[in-house]
Formats: sequence, structure tokens, C-alpha cells
Amino acid sequence: MADSYPAPRPVSASVILLRSHEFARKAVAEQARVKAQLEALVAFAAMPLAVGRWLVLEAPEGLAIVVLGGAEAAFDTARRAVTAAADLPLAVGVNLGPVLAELNDRGDAVLAGDGIETAMVIAGFAAPGQLLVSRSVRDAVLEQAPERGEDLRSMGTFTDARVRTHELFAPDEHAALRRRRRLFTLGAASFCGILAIGFAARQSRERRMVAGARASVEFAISPRGDVYIDGAPKGRSPPLERIAISPGAHTIEVRNGQNAPLQLKVNLQPGETMAIRHSFNAPAPAPASPGVMQDLKRKLGM
Repeated sequence: MADSYPAPRPVSASVILLRSHEFARKAVAEQARVKAQLEALVAFAAMPLAVGRWLVLEAPEGLAIVVLGGAEAAFDTARRAVTAAADLPLAVGVNLGPVLAELNDRGDAVLAGDGIETAMVIAGFAAPGQLLVSRSVRDAVLEQAPERGEDLRSMGTFTDARVRTHELFAPDEHAALRRRRRLFTLGAASFCGILAIGFAARQSRERRMVAGARASVEFAISPRGDVYIDGAPKGRSPPLERIAISPGAHTIEVRNGQNAPLQLKVNLQPGETMAIRHSFNAPAPAPASPGVMQDLKRKLGM
């Protein structure tokens, strides 16, 4: 009697699909440069995520980040990616749904399921520079953090090629500011006299300190790379590990001989630290074997 194995079970995961606008129309060299930018962007955006609870997949026009559970964490990761992308024409879709590890026709281990497919559809609806999330993500964010209810506004109902409808939401950049202003007003109303004056003075000092703080960029480049900030050479990493720069918009470029350079457009806040990790000599991925299936199952907790 042939051995039988239980079918793999899907797990609920948040999928962030990062799609580079018109990626397929770009030249091969330009596609390689965009891929390198996306990899650095993912490394930066996913830094706060718990180790072992997320992984990165190739997507037709970009990359996908699969986050186990944690729709709020996935939403915040997607917002960091959109903010750090600067002028990179990035369209982002986020969905919460079932994800399944399985083998394709070639025997390669892949992730599939409606969670990934719907994220790709949502990213297809998003315009360059736009972040759209599904109703399932919006509801999960509300459940995990009810006070963030205003952070997402409805963008309407969209119909895909399979005639499925999707109610999509986008971040309301003004909602969080309004919420902070209300909290500040309520807090200020509870003070009076000298206490209110002292509080305002302290807040003013803190704002001046933050405004004067410099941002910093940390580098982990393999095997080495020449670093340029806004076109000016800053040294080679390694040994260069950290650079302090003024807050605001900058172009960061890392060059390594004939390899496609890594170029990022960033907009750093006062006191913010950005980490850039990149390898210029990463080997081409080997064909996946059935053993990879077990590794994916382990990462997905199955």
C-alpha cells in the first residue's frame, strides 16, 4: 500500500505585493537595477517585523512579502515601503487571506492561495505611488487597533478579470494627524496655569531638538561597494558602516565595478536611521527541491 501524506493546510497570512510600474517594458539592465532597489526597500521596510515570521517571494513585476498574521504590522510595513520608495513608481497591494505551500509542475516549492492571488490583483488596481488594501486587512487593523479606524478610507469597489469584486481602502494621510491633534487638545484641556505653560515649553524644546537632529544611514554591503550621497563620494563599505546626513530627500547610490549599481531615493526624518543591506555577488538561485517544501512549511508553522 502506497504511503499517504496529509495534504498541506493553508494558513492565514498578510501578503504585501510590491509592483514596479511598467516593469516588463524596461530593458534587462534597468530591470536588474529596479530589482536591487526593491530588495533594499524590502530590507528597510521589514526591519521591525519579527524574525522568522515573514519571507520574500519573487512576483511577476516585483516582490511579495508574506507576513504570518499581523495585518496591522503588514499594513505599517507597506506604508514604510511606499514612503521610502520616493520617486520609484511603486504600486502596492495588501491582502489578508489563506496561503498554501505546495509543489508546482516542475517540482519547485512555491506559495500559492487566494491570499497571494488577491494581493496581486489589488496591486494591479493601484496607481504608481499608491497603497491599496483589501477589506480583510482593513477589518483586521480595526480589530487590532480600533483607534486607527480613520487611517483607512474607502476607495470604492473594483471588479477584476474574473468578475470578482473587491472593496478597497487607502491610507488617509490626514486622519492620523487629526487624531493626534484631538488627543493633544484633550490632553491640553486637562492642564491649567503654570502646568500648561510648562508642558508647552517642554514640547517646544523637544520639537527644536528633533528638528535639529540628523538622520543616519547604516551600510552592510557585500563584498564591497563605493557609497555616494547625492552624487558625492562618501567612502567604501566595508569598512564604512554608518553615515550621518541631514534630514530630507537624498539619492543614495552604491557602486561595484561592472555590476548594476544600487540606487535609492529616500526621504529621511530627523533622527531616523535607515539600514541598507545589499550583496553584489549573490549567486543565482538553484532550482528548488522537494526539501524546500518542508522548509516553507516550517516557516509557515505547518
